[in-house]
Amino acid sequence: MTGRRPGRAERAAVLDAAAAAGDDACVGPEYRPAGAGALPDRPRPGRVPGREPRAPLQRHAGRIPAGGTPLEASTLETGCTVASPGPIRPVRPAAGRVRRAASAAALGLAMALPLAVAAGCGAGSPPAAASIASASIPTIAQRTTTATSTSPPYTVQMALPSLSWADHAAVAAAVNAAVQAWASAQQRAFATEAARDEANAAHMPASLPPSSLSIKYTVQLLTASVASFQFLVEPFYRGAANPAQTPAGLTFDLRTGAAYTLSGLFSSGAPYLGALASGAAKGLAGFSPAGAHCYVGSAPAATAASFPAWWLSPAGLVLSFPAGQYTAAYCGPPTVTLPYASLRGLAAPASPLGGTP
Repeated sequence: MTGRRPGRAERAAVLDAAAAAGDDACVGPEYRPAGAGALPDRPRPGRVPGREPRAPLQRHAGRIPAGGTPLEASTLETGCTVASPGPIRPVRPAAGRVRRAASAAALGLAMALPLAVAAGCGAGSPPAAASIASASIPTIAQRTTTATSTSPPYTVQMALPSLSWADHAAVAAAVNAAVQAWASAQQRAFATEAARDEANAAHMPASLPPSSLSIKYTVQLLTASVASFQFLVEPFYRGAANPAQTPAGLTFDLRTGAAYTLSGLFSSGAPYLGALASGAAKGLAGFSPAGAHCYVGSAPAATAASFPAWWLSPAGLVLSFPAGQYTAAYCGPPTVTLPYASLRGLAAPASPLGGTP
């Protein structure tokens, strides 16, 4: 009879027939026959033929108001589709049924979520791609270090990247230790040169500012397997007109925490130095930031010592040189990007140059 609420045996028979049809959804939707006055007492596995499950999993984010508007829901990302009950329509005139319907829906969702998690969302279902990405990439915070010296007088200010990675704490610790070791070496070299300049600067006015060292970084590439940083090292020595601008780069294999070397990116015996020199010459000739004429007519030789500063970016391998070496000093450190496609024939099998990292 139309409007009659089906009995428990009728509901069970329909749900058992749906389950026997071989539905592979994680948890099927609740069954509600046409004209029924209320939701069933509990959800059951399976799906009613003709009704598609909804995705992604929804959970209760509010309660049904007295006016009877649909249940509000928020989205929870999962690796499979978990069905949820549809909008709740209150049944009049018995106002108490509205509250019971909302409670039944919340109960159904509360039961569906543990079932989906316990079952692993079906055999062979992978986790959501978004959750993989968020769990596989470390976070980077800036760590600032300052130091002062009175003999010789100088100041140091370094902004360095610091990795945090709960899933791979040992890798993060290895990267952070390597960055710190590199920065400490830069500071020692600067202190040695500052002491030498101070010993030869007895004739300088005392009003001249002391020597200083500044190091800044930029994250150029960060994936689940590669972290690449660009550094700008600016040593200023007392009596100089301006600080020097020297670029540097550090690139790490996040599978091990080890730093890449430039030669390690390429296959043994590959003529990569010639390719880098040729690409650098072309790039430097066209280097003109803001329309300024910067190129001074020289280019790096095809030797390993010619490319001390490099890093990886989403576009390719980036080579950089000190300001004033191959371009005018006022243009700053020039950079040349060699696309990954131009280097794949030279790359080592496990190198990030084999494709966009």
